[in-house]
Amino acid sequence: MKNSRVYFTLYTLGFVTLSPTYAQDTYTLHQALQRVVDTHPLLHSAELQIERSKLESNRVESQLGFQTNGQAGYNHDVSLFGAPSDRIEGAANLERGLANGGRIGASANYIYENNDFSFSPLLPNPSHTVKFDVNYRLPILKGAGNPNYNQGLIAARLGVNTATTSRASLRDQLARQALDLYFALSGTLARLENTHQAIDRAKRLKVYIQRNVELGLLEEKDILQVEAQLRAQTADQQAFTVIKTQQRIALNRLMGLPSDAPVNTHLDEDDKRDEALSDNAVMLEVEKNNPDLLRLDARINLAETVIARNRDAKNDQFDVVVTGGVRSKNGDSTLGTVNEQDWAGGVRVEYRRAIDKRGVDAELAQAILDRSIAIQDLQATKSDLHYTVSSLLAELRAARSALDAVRLRLNSEKQKLEEAEKRYRTGRADTTQLIQFESDLYFTQFAVEQQRIELARRSAILELLRGKIWDAVIPAVSDSRGNKQ
Repeated sequence: MKNSRVYFTLYTLGFVTLSPTYAQDTYTLHQALQRVVDTHPLLHSAELQIERSKLESNRVESQLGFQTNGQAGYNHDVSLFGAPSDRIEGAANLERGLANGGRIGASANYIYENNDFSFSPLLPNPSHTVKFDVNYRLPILKGAGNPNYNQGLIAARLGVNTATTSRASLRDQLARQALDLYFALSGTLARLENTHQAIDRAKRLKVYIQRNVELGLLEEKDILQVEAQLRAQTADQQAFTVIKTQQRIALNRLMGLPSDAPVNTHLDEDDKRDEALSDNAVMLEVEKNNPDLLRLDARINLAETVIARNRDAKNDQFDVVVTGGVRSKNGDSTLGTVNEQDWAGGVRVEYRRAIDKRGVDAELAQAILDRSIAIQDLQATKSDLHYTVSSLLAELRAARSALDAVRLRLNSEKQKLEEAEKRYRTGRADTTQLIQFESDLYFTQFAVEQQRIELARRSAILELLRGKIWDAVIPAVSDSRGNKQ
């Protein structure tokens, strides 16, 4: 017997050692949301999308960056007079765009030429020619104000906003899933606890009845009634256990926990701070923080940038180009040394018109339609939110009243059962009545928990819509505008 106890102890210790341990098994709602924010891969993917969008502004800003090119070469050929000619040439250009749509540039060119035959004794041979020019191009119609650059910067910022609001929208969607699972699990745990208490009461009643049956004070049918009630409650407990396992696995998946990790919920006491808020005040908060509204607003502004660029693309090209520079040519000729220098400059206009503008017109019309669609979507989403918030606030007020009423009923059911138990012990109440009162208390207790859970769920949904639910999530997460909360 002693050895058996030793073996049992060692087996138990080994089982405990090999069993997985978890640092936490009870989570408040905000702790569960923290797990979702920290671990969900879709949110990490959305963060990468934000980082990718931030790089777009670098691409747009590079339009004003300096661009340079150069070339150099050697050429041996035969001139027009049949004489061999050697030519060495090098050129370099530097150019950049300006925010007003203009372009400024500079170019330098060097040519060395050596001909075996000189066309004129006045021309140097070999000769060195150097050219240096500065040019400035100013668009008057198409490209004036550089809409591609300025609207591109706006579009880049809107792209970051869109990616940020998309992440916030995804975060809220995952939070809503977490809310549903969290409060569903809370309801199931409440059912299990309530069923467990009912089973304990039924077992105590069965012992009491069985003792009285043996004394001849009660009949066998009384104990059969209690056993039937006990079996029904045990079946309920088993069914709720299966549901709890399914809900726990789903919540663990969302929170990034192993499927077999134990998870219990802990509901805070009812927070009545939102009772003092008016419907209009709540709606203003919702409109300010709702990521879907912010994303649609960014969509409208993005369509505006496309409209501005396409309107510019419809214009004819009319540019003014101003150039200025110096020229130098030197070398030895038959009559002596040649060294000539002078300046060069000019002004010209360039005009270009596209005959067929159907493509540009179509793109402009599409952008205008995109803006109209986004405006309609914004109005529809805002209208849906108004109805949702109004309904939710009404449900919250009704849920609080229902909770107060069912709590009063619970006190009455407890008093009714206590009075029935006293009469039952003196033979003035039968078993059927006692079991009925037990069932009434059982359902009323669960009704209280159910109302409390529903109230907490609706309050959490309202917090989510107002954007307040993330205030308690640490470390701080980005709000819909990309700011740190």
